Amino acid sequence: MNEHRDIQSVQLQRKEKLRSSNLARTIFKADMPEAVLRELPAQTLFMAVKQSGLSSSVEMIEMATPEQIRLLLDFDCWTGDEFNEESLFEWLALTDATSELTLLQKILKSCDLKVITLLIARHVEAKASEESTDMPPGEGFYTPDKGWTWIRVKTEDPQKHFLLMRLLALLFETNADLFYQILAIPNYNTESTVMEEAYQDRERRLSGEGIPDAEFAARVHVPRSAEVQLRELREKLLHRPTVQDIAIVEPVVYDTALPTLLSELARELNASEEFEGELTLLANAAVVRYSVDFSEFDDVQELISFVKGTLNLGLEAFMEAGQRDGQESSVREIYEAFGLQGAYAAGLFELTSLRRSALEISEEVLRDISADRKAFSAIAGCREVRPVMVDGEQEEGAPLRYRAFATLAELRSLGEQIAEVKK
Repeated sequence: MNEHRDIQSVQLQRKEKLRSSNLARTIFKADMPEAVLRELPAQTLFMAVKQSGLSSSVEMIEMATPEQIRLLLDFDCWTGDEFNEESLFEWLALTDATSELTLLQKILKSCDLKVITLLIARHVEAKASEESTDMPPGEGFYTPDKGWTWIRVKTEDPQKHFLLMRLLALLFETNADLFYQILAIPNYNTESTVMEEAYQDRERRLSGEGIPDAEFAARVHVPRSAEVQLRELREKLLHRPTVQDIAIVEPVVYDTALPTLLSELARELNASEEFEGELTLLANAAVVRYSVDFSEFDDVQELISFVKGTLNLGLEAFMEAGQRDGQESSVREIYEAFGLQGAYAAGLFELTSLRRSALEISEEVLRDISADRKAFSAIAGCREVRPVMVDGEQEEGAPLRYRAFATLAELRSLGEQIAEVKK
């Protein structure tokens, strides 16, 4: 009980919101760093690990619970529904800098064994014998159990070969029965079957962590104009969506800037748990909807900026629609009536309208303006699945930079350019 009070005290005394860049510093400044870290959502910890780099995050990983580490691996070791073995090899290499295997033992204990099975099935050949023998079945085989089982690591990459040999030795020493079971699984299960089962287990764990499923993600990405939502509210056909028991991932909320109206709303609400939770939920729904891998830190940050910009567009659209109806509303009143989900739907409506207009430009017209890099780049950004705008002036020959729309003025300026091109 005292430990729980101490954790709450540290959290209450913390003046700055957690960001990926300051999380480690905040944790290690606490009187009980391990207790504070273990209270964090795994996604918060994961974003800090991705920001700092895996090899620079060993101290935090050592303090994490097995459940947190399992979720860190779930976030990091999958590309879509495919197991990404390269990421797991990075985790297996974490103990290279020390002579102890404590961290590797912890990772092995935390990792989904189906993932370990996949790695071994891909790179290890095993032959079991009904009686022990001193004769290996071929070059490169070794036996951990006096000739009853012979193993050969097939990869020619010396680093991966070392890591797999060490993993196999640790697995055998830790639990020989489990070692034999894992070696036997490929004999009666295909790799695709094991990977599908591992993926489904991973999805269930992420769902328990608050990551929305595809159905919810699709539902909150349906564009709905502010005018329609206001009319439905007046006709009592619209009910504000409620958000409960959502784990707040502060780096999702605060790593990237909050645009003007969204920032104003956060101040008005004193960054309430409901606001932070709903923003976390929408950002994660966007990750699911647009099939962005959690392991791709920069892509996730870019998508979070898109979500925030879209929310800002939606809040502005509601304010304009209310003014047209003679019913001006503050951002807080809009939030209390429609929630962030309503604002997000209104922002998506504005972006979808712009994209639809840009897609109406014929290929012939696009070819005609392709020499005008500025105009062509601007229209190309509007035609993306997630419309974006050119970020500032582009130097000749420099890679294009895009950013999320954040205001209706930006969006309408591009809309006018598109209308001119279409004439």
